[in-house]
Amino acid sequence: MLDQISIPSVPQGPLPQPHLAYEQSSQARKWHFTTRQLHDLRKASSDATKLRVLKAWKAEEDAVLPSDTVPPPVALTSAAQVEQELPSLEEQQALIIFYMLKIPGLTRAFKLPELVEASATTYMKRFYLRNTPLDYHPKNIMLTCIYLATKTENYPISLGSFSQRIAGKNTTPAAIEEIRKAIIDLEFPISRALDFEFSVHGVHRSLTGLLLEIAYTSQQRDATAATAAAVDEVLSKEARLHASTSRLTDAELLFAPAQIAYACVRRSGVASDKGKQACREWFDGLQARARDMRRREREERKRWQEGNAVLAEGQEKGSGVGERSHSDSTAKGRSGDKNCNGDGPHPMEKQLGDDVEDVPLRVSFEELEAIATRVDGMITKMEQNKADIKADTVKDIDRRLKLCQDPVNIPGTKLNIKAEAYREAAATQRRKRKAHDSASASISNSAGAAGPHGSKAGTCSLADPFADDFKGDTNAPNRGGGLFGNAIAKKQKLENGESA
Repeated sequence: MLDQISIPSVPQGPLPQPHLAYEQSSQARKWHFTTRQLHDLRKASSDATKLRVLKAWKAEEDAVLPSDTVPPPVALTSAAQVEQELPSLEEQQALIIFYMLKIPGLTRAFKLPELVEASATTYMKRFYLRNTPLDYHPKNIMLTCIYLATKTENYPISLGSFSQRIAGKNTTPAAIEEIRKAIIDLEFPISRALDFEFSVHGVHRSLTGLLLEIAYTSQQRDATAATAAAVDEVLSKEARLHASTSRLTDAELLFAPAQIAYACVRRSGVASDKGKQACREWFDGLQARARDMRRREREERKRWQEGNAVLAEGQEKGSGVGERSHSDSTAKGRSGDKNCNGDGPHPMEKQLGDDVEDVPLRVSFEELEAIATRVDGMITKMEQNKADIKADTVKDIDRRLKLCQDPVNIPGTKLNIKAEAYREAAATQRRKRKAHDSASASISNSAGAAGPHGSKAGTCSLADPFADDFKGDTNAPNRGGGLFGNAIAKKQKLENGESA
């Protein structure tokens, strides 16, 4: 009976090639988009915010204040005026880029590494995919992203020290406290917008690895080490400048860091085409090594299949009828054209097919060049846009941005006055409730200690001596019943000259 049981076996051949580590990261899965998707995300956020702001300003027009309240004058008073002043999507993006340009200078002032700068810039770009400057001003978001990046990249700075350095030397404690409070208030909204995914695969890491490989290729080609080092130094300096500019673009939301790094090196040394030549030589060498590796894997796979076929044939010849079922299942499970369950081709077969000679790196040189051309165009456009962003333009956008906020947040508007009155009334009610609870607890404790004078300790019935205060009649005497209520009423009569 045991000889006739089919026992599936597990193939022991070469395992399939794993996927690239970056493809399995959260950045590749959640923070990669198409150009159309990026535009739609930003436009949807901007349109929704504008609609909400205009609706709030229409409510501002219809709001009515008490007759004795005189609101101070405000710059805008109608939804029509606000609609004319609302910054466009392009102007909002220009304001965001202006503040992203401040990140490198601030990180250098704090003597922080490039790692913190890259993460802070990425956080800011991701945050404004689904949020707009109409709700969150880029200046405060920029400062909070830098502070958040110092913690996530393990270069922590105390919040007090960070706020003081940002405020400057000649400042007041109130200004420092304002910055500190703004960072505390925004830290959680930013983390939530990032989906609490703080790990960033930056271009600088891929660029460092690519430059090392290019240096190795140059040394293999050029026997003179000094010449190779000089070429690598020029490429490295220019490529890092291009990588810094690429952070301001949408490149990392569209392409992998390694592809952007390749484009930065390819763009370097334009006058003599050193970058393009170095990239071509590096790609050819890498492709040749990958092709050799794939050939060895295919040959190893073939030898393994042939060995299993010989083993299965020998088992069939030497086995009886009762053992044939077991040998068939063994041969079926171990054959090279079946997977672990024996019901389909092994995954390795697809990866070691006929395309090994043509595309061993899973991407052709032409495809990589097309991506590099797109990234190159984005870097060129950003270099032009940086020069076009003037201080006066940014000030005008910032002024209009502050005018077009939700009227609830603008001092002097009717909705703001009503909101402040509501908050003050709520705070007053909370203070009264707290005083009431404290007084009730104190009386209950005293009543429990007075048990021997009459009622059983902790069970005497006491009226609330402050009940009249919370009913709004502050002039009425406290005439609560019970042991302490009568004593308080008697004391008030004596003070007023009445007979007890």
